[in-house]
Amino acid sequence: MNYAMEKAQCSCLKYATRAWQRIDHMVEINLEIIVIATTQTIDFALQSQRCPLHNLSLVSSATEIRDVLLQIYERLVSFLRIAVTTYTCSDTTPFEQTSFTPAGQPKLWSTDCLQYGSAQSLQDIPVSNGVVCRPSRMALGEHELSDEESRYLALDMICRSLWNLTKALRQMDRSDNANLRKADSRVVTLLFQVTRLLDSVTANLHVWKAS
Repeated sequence: MNYAMEKAQCSCLKYATRAWQRIDHMVEINLEIIVIATTQTIDFALQSQRCPLHNLSLVSSATEIRDVLLQIYERLVSFLRIAVTTYTCSDTTPFEQTSFTPAGQPKLWSTDCLQYGSAQSLQDIPVSNGVVCRPSRMALGEHELSDEESRYLALDMICRSLWNLTKALRQMDRSDNANLRKADSRVVTLLFQVTRLLDSVTANLHVWKAS
C-alpha cells in the first residue's frame, strides 16, 4: 500500500463538518435555501462515497462522515417539516418576493467550500431560539405567481426534496462497507419520518389539484 495514501488526510469529514456547522446555526430560512442545501448535501454524500481513502482500513472518517450526514439530514427534515407547515397553514402571513438562483449564478451552498454566501435570511444565532420559514412568492421567468400558485409550487418542490432524501437514506442503508452496516435505528427512524411527511405533502397537492 502506498505510504502517502496511508498518511493522507481525507477532506470529506472537514467539508461535512463545515456543512453541519452552517445548518446548525440557521434560525430563519426560506424554501430556496432548504432546496439547495438538500440537493447539494445529497450530492456531497454521493461524492464522499467515491472517496478512495474510505476504502483504506486506516481511515475511519467514513463512519464519522456518515454520522455528520445523518445529523444534517435530520436537520433538513425538520426544516422541510417547518416549510410544509408554512405553505399549508391558512393564516394571512404575507408572501415575500423571491426568485430562485438563475442558471450560471453562484449558489448559496457550494460543495467546494460548503458554506453559505451572504443572505439576509441567515443569522448566526443558536437554533434553540426556534427556526422560522418565511413564505415566498415565486416567479417563473418574468411571470410572478400568485400566493396560491406559489404555495402549490413550493409543496411540489418540498415533495421532490423529500423524495431525494428518501433515496439518499436508502442508499446509505445499503452501504457495502462492512464498517457502516451496523444497525442504525437513526436511518430507519428518519426514513419513517420522511415517508410520513412525503405522504402528507402529496395529499395536500392532490387537494390543491382537486379544488
